[in-house]
Amino acid sequence: MTASEHGHADPSVADRALDLFVYFPAGVVLSAMEDAPGMAAKGRRRIGRELRNARVVGRVAVDLGMRRLRDEVDRLVA
Repeated sequence: MTASEHGHADPSVADRALDLFVYFPAGVVLSAMEDAPGMAAKGRRRIGRELRNARVVGRVAVDLGMRRLRDEVDRLVA
């Protein structure tokens, strides 16, 4: 048990290092393993939303670029 678990107000550097480099990563891995389907669904929702937004912005940019290109070609050809 670390000093922070014993309720000491000022954990030692060693205890903080253990928390940061051992217990925290272990907790993250264990939490991820316990809720893998939920985390995957959350990631899918978030990434899906970002991808949809990127597609919309990309379409707008391409449409605008094509219009400008057509206008420039028309100007040069005329």
